[in-house]
Amino acid sequence: MILLLLSNPISASHHPGYISTSPGKEHFTLAESGKTTTLIIDPEDYPGVIIALGDLITDIGRVTQYEPAMIFDALPGEEELVIVGMLGESRLVQQLVDKGKLDATALEGKWETFIIQTFDDPFPEVERALVIAGSDKRGTLYGIYDVSEQIGVSPWYWWADVPV
Repeated sequence: MILLLLSNPISASHHPGYISTSPGKEHFTLAESGKTTTLIIDPEDYPGVIIALGDLITDIGRVTQYEPAMIFDALPGEEELVIVGMLGESRLVQQLVDKGKLDATALEGKWETFIIQTFDDPFPEVERALVIAGSDKRGTLYGIYDVSEQIGVSPWYWWADVPV
């Protein structure tokens, strides 16, 4: 069971762990009891970001034994979603900025910066969303891989066979 403890945005600066294996009212659930939260990305986002999101899906599967689905662009009408995208490339992230839900000032004009934040009612039919948004492609990649690291998959997994 993987839960994200995000009531405040996380940015690329050093921060303590934000993952919990204990349920809580304000936690965002990535995986629980064989069920995982769907991840969504704009198909026009940077190709490397889409690849990294595939890596996150694999990493969630390594930790929980269940891989979440990845969908492109169309909101599936699920209660909870993980939305991933680069500012200026992702239409979903831009819609959150336009609605005033996502404050882009932490990302605009910055290099290699990301935020991870939860939102209530980000879109119709979506009750909660976890958003991983980057200022540029590297910032978005760092945000994705930060979640992987926080759930227990070392960045050295691929190169040095560090166990999950």
